[in-house]
Formats: sequence, structure tokens, C-alpha cells
Amino acid sequence: MSKVIRSKTHCLELYPDCIDHMQLINDILYNQVMFECGYAAILHDMDRREDGELKKPHYHIVFALSRECSKDAFIKRVHSAYPTIADNYFYSDSREHGIRYLVHADDPDKFQYNPSLIISHELNIDRYLNRQFIADEEDKIIKILDHIQSYPKESREELTRWVLNNNLWSEYRRSYIIINDIIKERKQDKYYDVAKELFRVKRDITAQLEHFQEGMYNLKKDVSKLNNDRVFYIREIDRKEELH
Repeated sequence: MSKVIRSKTHCLELYPDCIDHMQLINDILYNQVMFECGYAAILHDMDRREDGELKKPHYHIVFALSRECSKDAFIKRVHSAYPTIADNYFYSDSREHGIRYLVHADDPDKFQYNPSLIISHELNIDRYLNRQFIADEEDKIIKILDHIQSYPKESREELTRWVLNNNLWSEYRRSYIIINDIIKERKQDKYYDVAKELFRVKRDITAQLEHFQEGMYNLKKDVSKLNNDRVFYIREIDRKEELH
């Protein structure tokens, strides 16, 4: 069973030439009757295909919900009067990426839309379009990774308390899957190092044991030779005494 992805950010691509889509566009952007959440939208009318032809004009809408929900749960929030909307759903891995895509901020080869064309509601888009916001977030994540590297034996509880005390919970929570994988990798590397050390110790002990066994074998040979010599000399002494 595939894992259900839950997110606070959901995106739709809607076409004005579709009746269902146009009704939804009007209800969301102008009548504001459908969703009690923030959103940002823009009309893309200058996108081009690979052959250079203009694509059909379409709206990209990013919804910023207050609580996480799955794609199916989000689609259910769309009124049944719009049955074709499910086919125009797009998942975004983050709110920042979704909003920046509205103007192709991270796609310089695509048409660059003016941010003033974005229609937004209860959503501060400037903080997402400003690269400094993302840079600050990246710096905080690096701070968390540096802490994990500096304290590799720290428990998850201790790490969580440190994150909370340093006001890094939001970045930690959003990057938890990656951070968790990094922690697992570090543990695997640690166990691998321990296993290598144990193998080295075992190899050294085995070599020493073989050397000891070889020494014992040589010692037994020497003792056996001494015993043989002793028997020989005793017999020689006895033989000479018999002659006298």
C-alpha cells in the first residue's frame, strides 16, 4: 500500500475555456466562497511548448491550508459541481516552491511573469518570492545538521528539546524525513566502523593465536627432542656401565 501524502499546500491548474474551471476560478478568486484559507493564483498566458507554440492560457492556484490533508481530502473540499477538477491537481513538495513557480522564479528558461500579476488572499507571497527567505531556511537546516554532526550520540528527545529551544522546530518538522535518513546513515556508518574494528581485532587475535599455536608446536617438538636425547643418553650410560 502506497503511503498517503499529507500536506498544507495543494495546487490546481485551471483552464478558462472550461466551464467547470471558469466557474471555480470565479468562485475562488473573485467571490471567495469556496475555501477558508490563503491562496495565490496567476494566469499563465505566455507559456510555450517545446516547439515554440503558445500553450493554452491557464491559471495556477496554490492553496495554503491551516491543516495538513491528503489529495483526496482536498479534492472533496471542492464542490461536486466541478467534477473535472481532480484531473487538474498538482502536488507541490513545499509552499515556497509552489508560489515561486507562479512566476517561474526558479525556471529562468521559462517566461518570467511579473509578481504584480499574482492574485493572493491571506497569504504573504513576498516572503516566498524573496530568495532571502529560502536562504534563511537553508541556514537553519544547516544549523540542525551541524548540531547532529557535533553530537552524534544525542538521543532523539535531546535533539527535539534542542530544536525547540533554538526556535528551529518549523524547519526540523518540514525536513524531518531527510534529517531522519541522515541520522540513520550516521548510525549505520558508526555500526560499520565498529564492525570493521571488531573484524580487525578478531584478525589480530587469530594471527596471534596461530603464532602461539606454532610456538607451542615448536616447543613440543623441542621437548620431544629433549626427551629422546635424554632416553638416548640414559641408555648409553647404562650400556657403558654394563661393559665395566
